[in-house]
Amino acid sequence: MLEIIDFNTTCYKLAEWIKPYQKHLSFDLIFQNSNAIQLLEQIDVNTITYGQLLHLASNKNAVHILESVLKKCNHELECSFYSALSTNTNAVHLLEIAANLTPDLLCCGYEMSSIFDVNFLKRMFKIDPKFINYQGLCVNPGAIEWIKELMITDPDKINWTDLSMNENIGLILKDNMDKIEWEQIAGNPGAVDLLNFDHEDMEWIALCGNLNPVAISMLEKNKHELKNHYNEHYTWAIQTLASNVNGGHILKELFDINTDEEKYDSLAYLLMETCVLSNPGATLFIESIMKFVPDKDDEDTLWHMYWEILNTNPCIFVYNYDGILKRCLIFKEELMKNRFHPRNIPKFKDWGVNGFEFEFDSN
Repeated sequence: MLEIIDFNTTCYKLAEWIKPYQKHLSFDLIFQNSNAIQLLEQIDVNTITYGQLLHLASNKNAVHILESVLKKCNHELECSFYSALSTNTNAVHLLEIAANLTPDLLCCGYEMSSIFDVNFLKRMFKIDPKFINYQGLCVNPGAIEWIKELMITDPDKINWTDLSMNENIGLILKDNMDKIEWEQIAGNPGAVDLLNFDHEDMEWIALCGNLNPVAISMLEKNKHELKNHYNEHYTWAIQTLASNVNGGHILKELFDINTDEEKYDSLAYLLMETCVLSNPGATLFIESIMKFVPDKDDEDTLWHMYWEILNTNPCIFVYNYDGILKRCLIFKEELMKNRFHPRNIPKFKDWGVNGFEFEFDSN
């Protein structure tokens, strides 16, 4: 499916380990892959199907392509597209443009209230309160002041489970400790300072999904806690860790704890049913479990779903250094003229240019 793509001058190319499985890659699903952007730029936007556009909507690196598509159709697309676009944090400005033209689009999904600028949401609220999804609003890091107001004027609108996932929860925690959902707090990258890692009820499984480097460090230092959960409730711990882009190395170490090949096999299959195949931070681990994936892609089997998930993982593409070099050759002469101009001679020492280790007197 990818034969129509010219990899010669792109900054990314297919990784060697995925090439034997290239026949399973879906051209449509590649639209969702953030490392495939230069490949997608080779495609005429007029030929993009609506299905491909739905995949492209969530691609954080494809905003400029989305801008071209939306300009072409005057932002008149179905609600399903804007629901997909609402998961793209780099495309909030496109959602706001569309919502200004058609306010009903704000009713498309939870995500919109969770990522829109709070001032924009308040303007839409004045038009009609129905445009605000309060569960989504509780997750919005920029909506803390509004949430504080709601806690006084309309507390029934507060969903404490969602609010506990808000990265700015610490700003309103002091007077509401009894309402906090600690499982959500454990997975909240902005709330690690609130956690007591020595407490016997520490939510280690939830912490496995926390992206914060402090949380990752605590997981590394408390492998014995993870091992306990691994033995008793390994499905929960492994499934949660499988989606953590910063936890791939811990995932591999957990597997190394148990050398039982039969159990290893069953866990590998389990992982392929989770988010690990879409986790760009688990590249080495994905490579190690590919041996469990049969070389088939029947649409009526789970393997078809596994291949679909893998299509969206940026790790199937790696830097194409030959392609980058070819792109740089375009301005090679101009760059050399600029860098080696006599006015830059005083800078050569700091740049590490051989033969210019001496101090240069510009006077």
